[in-house]
Amino acid sequence: QEMTSRLSPGLTTDEVLELVGPPQRRGQNLFDKRKEYWIYEFVKQQKPKRRSRDAERNGQETVLESELQLLFERGRLVNWNVVPIKG
Repeated sequence: QEMTSRLSPGLTTDEVLELVGPPQRRGQNLFDKRKEYWIYEFVKQQKPKRRSRDAERNGQETVLESELQLLFERGRLVNWNVVPIKG
């Protein structure tokens, strides 16, 4: 995805925020507090199979398609990974 083309190793957390915006979720490594994970979720729109109240309101449901996981160590981007989500 084009979001990953903007990333490069060594970027600070502030630079990543400027380039791609805030993540949906953040986490820390339990064994190494210097490591922090940021997760961006990508969804796709799809017509609902069954009628739910939310789907009736907007006519579509969002389905999680993939996640972009970024790993920071000491405030610097170390690597990233796109993980497809099987529905």
